Amino acid sequence: MDTIILSILLLHTAFGSAGAQYTPAQMGHAEKGGCTFDDGPAQCDYQQDPYDDFDWTHVSAQEVPYLPSDLPQGSYMMVDTSQHDYGEKARLQLPVMKENDTHCIDFNYLLHCPDGSSPGTLNILVKVNKGPLANPIWNVTSCTGKGWMKAELAVSTFWPNEYQVIFEAEVTNGRRGFIAIDDIQVLSYPCVDCPYETGTKGSIYSSSCTRRNGEDIPVAEKKNINHRKFAASFRLREVTSQDQDLYRCVTQSERGSGVSNFAGLIVREPPRPIAPPQLLGVGPTYLLIQLNANSIFGDGPIILKEVEYRMTSGSWTETHAVNSPNYKLWHLDPDTEYEIRVLLTRPGEGGTGQPGPPLITRTKCAEPMRTPKSLKIAETQARFIAVDWESLGYNITRCHTFNVTICYHYHKTNQSKADCLEMDPKAPRHVVGNLPPNTNVSLKMILTNPEGRKESDETVIQTEEDAPTLEEYDGSEASLNETATTITVLLKPAQAKGAPISAYQIVVREIIPHRARREASGGECYREPVSYQNAASAGLPYYFAAELPPRNLPEPLPFTVGDNKTYHGYWNAPLAPRKNYNIYFQAVSRVEKESKTQCLKLAFKGATEEPEVIPDPAKQTDQVVKIAGISAAVLVFILLVLVAILLVKKRKLAKKRKDAIGNTRQEMTHMVNSMDRSYADQSTLHAEEPVSVTFMDSHSFSNRLPNDPLVPTAVLGEDCGCMVCQYLCLWSFIRAIQFNLCRGSKTT
Repeated sequence: MDTIILSILLLHTAFGSAGAQYTPAQMGHAEKGGCTFDDGPAQCDYQQDPYDDFDWTHVSAQEVPYLPSDLPQGSYMMVDTSQHDYGEKARLQLPVMKENDTHCIDFNYLLHCPDGSSPGTLNILVKVNKGPLANPIWNVTSCTGKGWMKAELAVSTFWPNEYQVIFEAEVTNGRRGFIAIDDIQVLSYPCVDCPYETGTKGSIYSSSCTRRNGEDIPVAEKKNINHRKFAASFRLREVTSQDQDLYRCVTQSERGSGVSNFAGLIVREPPRPIAPPQLLGVGPTYLLIQLNANSIFGDGPIILKEVEYRMTSGSWTETHAVNSPNYKLWHLDPDTEYEIRVLLTRPGEGGTGQPGPPLITRTKCAEPMRTPKSLKIAETQARFIAVDWESLGYNITRCHTFNVTICYHYHKTNQSKADCLEMDPKAPRHVVGNLPPNTNVSLKMILTNPEGRKESDETVIQTEEDAPTLEEYDGSEASLNETATTITVLLKPAQAKGAPISAYQIVVREIIPHRARREASGGECYREPVSYQNAASAGLPYYFAAELPPRNLPEPLPFTVGDNKTYHGYWNAPLAPRKNYNIYFQAVSRVEKESKTQCLKLAFKGATEEPEVIPDPAKQTDQVVKIAGISAAVLVFILLVLVAILLVKKRKLAKKRKDAIGNTRQEMTHMVNSMDRSYADQSTLHAEEPVSVTFMDSHSFSNRLPNDPLVPTAVLGEDCGCMVCQYLCLWSFIRAIQFNLCRGSKTT
């Protein structure tokens, strides 16, 4: 209910009378509850509130006065505000009253201000049926001077209600001052001295409607009925059954206050179901419900039933009128959560109540709309394949809860496998791992929800070659022996993964102090081969000491790093004694243009104290060139000397031959002459013998050459091979010449 007009008739409104500086007198018949405080408040059945901050002080006329002389004499209740802090309160409670009539309570009060500033506030509160204190029905703050002031309270109450009047003194600033009350009277008749309409002794300046819990509602309209009555109207908005309560009207003036009796506000609340609708059936696109509207909050009768529903994730709402206990909602989305409520309406304006408790339920999933598209290969490695697929939206899955499965199978020699992996549909990439290298793998995706499944086409992809596996070493197993310039390590053959082993490589890396931290964090293999000479010229910290074919390592074998030998074009140079080295072992598999390398650190070679001279390859090359040049020069020089010696010896030999020939000629000439003489003697003896011949004739020498009569016809024969024969031939030749010369001279 939005708005309600509440009209309450006030009997005996706020009355007050001017009576400053007068002695209180009894007016009419006094009822139980009054008190003059001559014997203290306890004799009147007045009580200090146990829950306030401090107590009222009783001032007795029987005791020696200790108060300032300008305060009134006599017995009364008083509060010295200078003795208490700001905001503290003291309450004095009157007896509970149950009379079934309108009572008038009058009393005297005093607010003494020595410095002209108000010491605090005097509040009058009325508690009904032991309820809350609520707001004060009357209060005064201004100073009253040295004399007493009189005020009246008109209280209306009816059986079986009871009420209790409370006097409250509140300290507002802690200044020196006094708040006092005296001569409280409870009369059984109305306050008649100050009618409202005269306005001569006090007019109403405030009217309000107060709820029993203390909530104030301002007056919307006032209407005078007669000189003793007026009606006040109050407007209540957004009224519900919780606003049904007791209300009273309070009027205030400077002289007093009037409090009406409590009036009950009855609220008719529109109907609202107690329980939510009940679900009877569910499908992918419909929900069957029972309204369950027999038990309600509020008031009937029910003249209209409606079903209001919406998506829990949406903002729109749709309402359908229903004339049966059950209702079926059609054309709903699959796997979607809906909120369903029931609306009830009673007769009259504003009779439609709030929606009842909701039924929150979800429709079923529908079968996936279509088959997923083929997988897209994002990355292929030796041991895994990364795949992507199309975004699977609700329009494809037809369900918010679904599973994506990748099924794969492969067959390889002595190894085959088929398996399915559950994947996260929200992940951007999906990996199928633990695959063998260099193998054809068949993949397909399966989309499944509670109502069905769809499968994609198979995709076949081949995994790449994998790097070989090197066996790990236990502790210092790899290092076998160490010298100043060498270290012997144990090499174990690697296990091929897909492709066969192509080569083993031994890498030596010098440990440089300022690079030690960076080298320690790096775990990559050395794929770029660098010889010792190239590493030295380029300033690289590592070089390849050897490259071994797989056949050279059929089983674990020792290898000496720094043995000064060459392995497959790589010089295994001796290690520098004063340097630290890390020794690495690599296995390489090469297939076509792709190469896979696996490396392992074998050992650490530390520096030694005794340095040895290690030949520098660059300097060694220069020395070899120099030695070769010097050797060539020496050989050329020796060759020249030998040639010179040969020439000299040849000349000397030729001279010796010439001299020997001259001597031989002389000897031969002498010998021939001797022989001639001998023959001449013989010819003289045998002059008459025709058969006698000379020596030259006996040796078949002709006295003429065929072409030259002066050249002897005898030449050196082929039988002049030995030295003796040569000498004989030479002698025969010379003799022939001499013979021919002699003949010529004789002939001449």
